[in-house]
Amino acid sequence: MLTQPEIHTIALIGDQEGINLTKLAGLRGITKGAASQMIYKLVDKDLVEKKISPNSDSEINLFLTKKGKKAREEHRRRHEAMGERFEELLKDIPKDAQQKMRDFLLSFEKELDGYV
Repeated sequence: MLTQPEIHTIALIGDQEGINLTKLAGLRGITKGAASQMIYKLVDKDLVEKKISPNSDSEINLFLTKKGKKAREEHRRRHEAMGERFEELLKDIPKDAQQKMRDFLLSFEKELDGYV
């Protein structure tokens, strides 16, 4: 079982094979230290592997293992299924009501962002 931050880190690494720790931390919006701790956990779970960059001995590039690629694919399938389910739920709701729901959820998300 993976946490949400773990699977989203795996998804980012899968989207950008060879990404370095600094760029990963920036994309996740976390410190390099937090990203490093996450990577150690994912390496221990055999989901991510670290390789020395061909450009610099001090830079580490991140890649998914076979197990990591499988986890990423499962996550993608779940997102697709969830999207299909949401479409099914929304099909009978009038467009103006859908827009009001989107506006509310965007406002709610913005409020939550203020608490992080």
